[in-house]
Amino acid sequence: MLWFGFIIVSIFTLLLLLLPVIRQRSSRAIDRASLNKQLYQEQSQELERQRANQEIDDEAFVALDLELKKRLLADAEAKQHLIQQKPAHLGIYRAMLAAIPVIALGLYFTIADWREVSDWYQLREQNINFQNSDQTDTAWLEALTNRELLLLLRTRLYENPQDTRGWMIYASSLQQLGAEEAAIQAVQRAIENEPSSIPLKLNAAQLIMQGKNPRNYAVAAMLVRNVLQVQPQHEGALTALGFISRKQGDYQAAIDAWEYLLAERAKRGEEFGAGAQMLQQQIEQTKALQAQQQHMEAIAGKLDLTVQLTPELAASLNPNLTVFIVVRGSDGQAAPVAVKRVKVADLPLQLSLTDADAMIPGRTISGQESLTVSARVSYSGSPKPLNGDWVSPDIKTQYNTTEAVVVNISQQVKL
Repeated sequence: MLWFGFIIVSIFTLLLLLLPVIRQRSSRAIDRASLNKQLYQEQSQELERQRANQEIDDEAFVALDLELKKRLLADAEAKQHLIQQKPAHLGIYRAMLAAIPVIALGLYFTIADWREVSDWYQLREQNINFQNSDQTDTAWLEALTNRELLLLLRTRLYENPQDTRGWMIYASSLQQLGAEEAAIQAVQRAIENEPSSIPLKLNAAQLIMQGKNPRNYAVAAMLVRNVLQVQPQHEGALTALGFISRKQGDYQAAIDAWEYLLAERAKRGEEFGAGAQMLQQQIEQTKALQAQQQHMEAIAGKLDLTVQLTPELAASLNPNLTVFIVVRGSDGQAAPVAVKRVKVADLPLQLSLTDADAMIPGRTISGQESLTVSARVSYSGSPKPLNGDWVSPDIKTQYNTTEAVVVNISQQVKL
């Protein structure tokens, strides 16, 4: 198909360039020499008539006829000179026409990914043959690389975008390869196909939770809450919500979800089952983590922040842009004491920083006499501010302050 399209475009281009030659040949039907010859004959006949009517004598007739012949000869010589010049220009033009497809082919084989396209066609044909066979010989399938498997999945989804299972397999493969953002996009495409499927949303949340990006937890929580809006007592969704909340550090929300499930099981007389024991173990572990967190906060205190955008920026910025929340100390070192990296989609965001968030062991947030807090939206994702980024004013504060520090991103970087 690719070669067919290339041939069609080449033929169309050559036809466009051949139009001047075709027009030039068609115009030769009306030749200047023929017109001059016809004009000479008409004027010669007019001279014959004038001599017959004795309007001119023989001497004048001879002189005028000679003048007409000289003009015809001069036009013929001029045309011959023009014809001698045309072949050179026409030859160059024809050479250019011949060179166009050669140059196009050279550029294609030099620049285009024709080998990758050829490999893709071959891989696609193998898959079609496998699908049409009894599917017992899977040796070629087992020998495929991750890249080839992803290519097959993408081809399958391109040909059938309504394949929900295919999108989930594709998302799982991307997640295993560390492409978490692409995996989330694939999951969203699957849910678009079946927006009311509760098992699909729970499987998607479980898949997304395997990632390491904190934003994954927010996406998974959104999917689970969508299920709970339809079925508020869905046990699978409540169980998943507990694990997601614990991953996000909201231990109390996790405990509440699981204790609610235990209470519901007790009403049905199932408080001693294997599921109830698992929930009880998770509650005990989460309570231990909560107690540890509370102990650390009581010893070291915390820095509460609220990071937000102006309404105009919130409506206009790409939600996938990176946001850096930076805390600098008063000890004179260039490196920040703590840095948090989130997305525009996460804003407005309330968070608490403790000594556990320090970038360098021993250089704690609580060890600084004062702190300077700022936030920046980065178009490039680089920690270094670049022209056009959006930043907040620097805010000086003390650690363990009683009120949350409001960081408002409102100014554009102009270097």
